[in-house]
Amino acid sequence: MRRSLHGHFWTLTPHVLHVLRPEPVPRDEPWHTHVDDPRHGPVRLTGWLREAPHADTCVVLVHGLGGSADSRYVLCAAREALGAGMSYLRLHCRGADRSGEDIYHAALSDDLRAALASPALARYRRLYVIGFSMGGHMALRWAHEPDRDPRVRALVAVCAPLDLAYGARAIQRPGGRPYQWHVLRGLKDIYRAAAARRAMPISVARAMSIRTILEWDDEVVVPRFGWRDRAHYYEAASAGPMLEGCDLPTLFVAAHEDPVVTAGGLRPWLERASDAVEIAWTEGGHIGFPDDLRLAGDDHAGPLEPQLFRWLHRFR
Repeated sequence: MRRSLHGHFWTLTPHVLHVLRPEPVPRDEPWHTHVDDPRHGPVRLTGWLREAPHADTCVVLVHGLGGSADSRYVLCAAREALGAGMSYLRLHCRGADRSGEDIYHAALSDDLRAALASPALARYRRLYVIGFSMGGHMALRWAHEPDRDPRVRALVAVCAPLDLAYGARAIQRPGGRPYQWHVLRGLKDIYRAAAARRAMPISVARAMSIRTILEWDDEVVVPRFGWRDRAHYYEAASAGPMLEGCDLPTLFVAAHEDPVVTAGGLRPWLERASDAVEIAWTEGGHIGFPDDLRLAGDDHAGPLEPQLFRWLHRFR
C-alpha cells in the first residue's frame, strides 16, 4: 500500500507544481508539415522547433494521450535538449494543438514519420526520438516499420504502454479513474475542435458524455480509423509483441508503481524484448520521478532528463 501511494505521489506532485509554477514555455519557432490521411486527405501537423546554433542533431519529443507539445514533461525535455546543444521539435500529434485538424490514436505512427521527413528536419545528420506514455508507444510502433528514417540513432520510451487492451482495462480500477478522467478531458477538447471542422463518428454531445477509455475506443477510435472493433484495434496496434524483434537502440523507462501504465501490463513484454532494448525500472509514478533518480547504467543520480540525454549521447 505504501509503495502504491508513492506512485500516486510522484504522478500527481509534478503536475500540481506545474499548475502552481508553470514550466517556462521556450521561445521556439512555429513548425508545420502535412500527413496524408486515407479518409481526410492532407492533415496539418504542427509543433514548435528550436534550432540550436551549428547543431547537426535534433530530438523529436512526442507527448502522451490527451497531452500536447506544451505538456510539462515535454517542456522539461526540451530544456535539457537545448542544454545538451541539440535542436528539438516539440510535436503536436494531429489535433493536439486544438486546431480541429483531426484526432489521433495510440499507434498513429504516420504523424511521427511525417515529422521526421519534414523539410525543416532535412538538414540534420542525426535524429533521436523521446516519447512519453502514448508518445512512447507511438515511437515504438514507428521503430518497427520497414521504412523508418535511418538518421534516427536511438529512441527513448518513458512510461509507455505496451498492451493497449490491458491498459484500457487497468485504468478502470478505482485508483486509475482520476487519471482516466484527465486523459478523456484532453481527448474531448481535441474531438470538439475537430468535429467543428470535419465529419466525426459521433455527435459532440455523445462524445462529451463518454466516461471510459473503453467507450472512447469503441465509439471514436474504431470507426474513425477503420478497425473492425475494439479488440482488433488493441491487438493490431499494441507495440508489446514487436519488442522481441527490435533492432533500434531503445531505452525503456518504467516505474514500479506507475498507477497509469502498470508494471503488470509491461513485464510480460519487456521480459521478451530484444537485446537492443535497455530496460530501466525505477521509482516514481507516471512520467513523474524523484529528483535523486538513478537509472541503471548511469553514474550520476539526479532528475530524469539529464540521464536520458546522457544515454542518447552513447549513440552519436
